[in-house]
Amino acid sequence: MNLGHTISQKIISNFRKIKLIYGGGVSENYQATPSGFDSIPLKNSNPVQITGKRNVVVGYIQKAVDDLIAGESIMFSKDKATGTIEATLIARGDGTLEINGDDDYAVRYTKLETAYNELQLQFNAHVTTFNAHVHPIPFAQVIVAASTPVSSPTATPASPSIGDISLSKVPTVKLP
Repeated sequence: MNLGHTISQKIISNFRKIKLIYGGGVSENYQATPSGFDSIPLKNSNPVQITGKRNVVVGYIQKAVDDLIAGESIMFSKDKATGTIEATLIARGDGTLEINGDDDYAVRYTKLETAYNELQLQFNAHVTTFNAHVHPIPFAQVIVAASTPVSSPTATPASPSIGDISLSKVPTVKLP
């Protein structure tokens, strides 16, 4: 096993090869990653190389992420120029999945939309009823020959809701 520093990367016959420099010289190595994952290491990353029939980079020595406890995992990307962590996906031990932080919550949009539409329907029905009601005018204020009360419509009608939550939907993130 050799430790080194990455120099560059390239794709050869659909496989990512990492060129690295280590104590014994320069070599090109296949990069081994879990199935379904691929990444391009930053220059001067610290790869772990296993030598044999084919030299293979099996991982990278890197600083630990302080925010994890036993049983938790993180996947992250780094800024090419500064090497600082930019995007994160953390699987917490309690089953929580955090995407780029924990400042807000994801919602089940379809259930929220159903509840919102029902609330909007009830509100608009109330507005219609409110706008249709009339106020009786007392006899003393009405100068008419007949003795029947007079009514007037609501002086300031209410407006129905035109609220729309569709812009809050994140179509690229799905929840159970």
